[in-house]
Amino acid sequence: MSGFLIYKTISNQYLKMKIIFFIMLTLCSMSAFATELRDISNSRTWQKLLHMSGSGSDEHNHAVDSKNLRSSLYDSEIETTAFFLSQSEHDFAHDELLLTLAAIKEDQIEANGFSFRCNYPARTYFLAEKGLVKAFELQECPELLKWIGSEEFDISIVYADGYLGNPASFYGHLILKFDHENGAKSLLDNSLNFGASVPDNENPVIYILKGLTGGYDAKFSSNYFYRHNLNYREVELRDLWQYQLELSKRDEILLATHAFEVMRTNYTYYFTHRNCAYHLAKILEVISDQDLIDNQHPFVLPISVFKRLTEIQIAQQEAIRKILYHPSRQTRFREKFATLSVTEKSLLQEWVGVNRKLNVDMLDPRRQVAVLNTAYDYIEYVLTQLDKESAEYASMRNKKTQLQRALIAYPPQYAEQKIRTTEDKVLPHSGHRPSLLRATIGREAEQDFLELQLRPAFYDELSLGGGKSPNSSVSMGDLRLRYQDGDLSLSSLSLLTIETFPLGGSGLPNDTDLAWKLRLGVEQNFIDGVDNSNEWFVESAVGWTFGNSPNFVSYAMIEGRAQTPNKLAERFFVMPKVGFVTTLSAHSKLACYLGYAASTDIGAQRHRRKLYCATSLLQDENLDIRLSYDAYFEKSVKLGFSWYW
Repeated sequence: MSGFLIYKTISNQYLKMKIIFFIMLTLCSMSAFATELRDISNSRTWQKLLHMSGSGSDEHNHAVDSKNLRSSLYDSEIETTAFFLSQSEHDFAHDELLLTLAAIKEDQIEANGFSFRCNYPARTYFLAEKGLVKAFELQECPELLKWIGSEEFDISIVYADGYLGNPASFYGHLILKFDHENGAKSLLDNSLNFGASVPDNENPVIYILKGLTGGYDAKFSSNYFYRHNLNYREVELRDLWQYQLELSKRDEILLATHAFEVMRTNYTYYFTHRNCAYHLAKILEVISDQDLIDNQHPFVLPISVFKRLTEIQIAQQEAIRKILYHPSRQTRFREKFATLSVTEKSLLQEWVGVNRKLNVDMLDPRRQVAVLNTAYDYIEYVLTQLDKESAEYASMRNKKTQLQRALIAYPPQYAEQKIRTTEDKVLPHSGHRPSLLRATIGREAEQDFLELQLRPAFYDELSLGGGKSPNSSVSMGDLRLRYQDGDLSLSSLSLLTIETFPLGGSGLPNDTDLAWKLRLGVEQNFIDGVDNSNEWFVESAVGWTFGNSPNFVSYAMIEGRAQTPNKLAERFFVMPKVGFVTTLSAHSKLACYLGYAASTDIGAQRHRRKLYCATSLLQDENLDIRLSYDAYFEKSVKLGFSWYW
């Protein structure tokens, strides 16, 4: 009996130990699971999926600093509160994770009729990867699969060159594209665009002011790529650059599903920073261990995103696989025209002005096709500019029909006509970084001075690199301070500068480019013969460019200036001028002009020749040296050392 009691006692103790061990194991498991959820909610990927402005910066989804643990709904840049399940003002990311897990496991149906998994496929895919929910497949969401196009796809980021006809596109534009086919079929690929919701016929001044101050809502939209191709390449005549991403299948799915998610979100739009470049970069950061842009930088430009993509790796491999170039209608015509001989160009020029077929019988058959193809591209280019009701439009349509009939008679292999490819072009990301700090030493009127220049963005006529209108200047907030004779003064503050000297074109009708300029701000002109006089001013100019060499362009312009009165009570000036811009080497450019400035105020007598030359030397993406000479009433020589960032 005593043995039985001893056995029973031991058995009870053993059972108690098992229970205690089970409870401890359960508690430890719960604690470990809670810790895992905490780490996931604070991981870089999860916070990037929520577009948290304070997203962690770890490289492998490890837990980040505890300051990010107490996140709020208001830390997300997505302004559509219905996109989120949690309305918490404390620990938002963690609360959103718990509610997301509950909604997935309940197989919750959303208001649009989709399952939660299909409304939030990127969240579901990421959490399935962590083993928290069942595996996610694209096939379970037909609308998502239809939107992407198929299960087999690649992803590209497409850059449209800077366009001076729209302030929002001065610095270029970005589009995310799903790639399935090459050639013409690629135009049917889907794409993701980001832009402001602007009313039709918005006043241009209101448009600029509201764009700079966050006066517009913005959102993502999707459409067949051919719509963007038509608008940018054929109408606005902008070259497109397709940067194909080198991604794993996992990253492609996560990026595509997140792009689908954010179609239902809204944002506040700013021209200079919270723009297409910023928000597409934020989508890309979902799959990147490193940030693509600086959240605090006052200017976020598309070029900066591409520069960063060429510098980083995604999943231990280069982010960019290949860069494809898609020239605009204008570029295609002009580059074909440049390959023609003098005789061939003369044939084309004579044909444009007469109502008869293009006679190329005296040429070799291959050269006949080259001229006919160039003529066809010219007609297509000009038709986009003409009124469809005009007689000229009807005449051009007839010429197009004649060319089509003539080209049918030649073998297909004769149609080959080489134009410059990606390898021959200056790539958009190859220029300097967008912001500038420059220190300058100079001498004028027998006195030395120091000058400091700060320019938030972006380029001038001496800047190298592609992705912009050649030989142009676009900048905002260009500040220059001068130290001379122990005094610090404002040299100038240029609020806006736009100046462009495009290549001269072919010389055929409807193919000439205007040179033009707009500049406004305040400055103290130290060489105009009026001491210590600060004037607010507006300058504008218009003229023509000559020559179509990619390395040299000359121009003639008439420039006008209106300003607040200086100490001689002068308010209005006019200056005819001629000049040129030339590329000296892969790291150097030169620009010069000669003008004759005259005051047009009643009774004014002051007029004088003005000469200006400037060159950039040893230019790369971070540094260059600037040397300039300016002669007006006084002479000035400057040597500047630039840092781009």
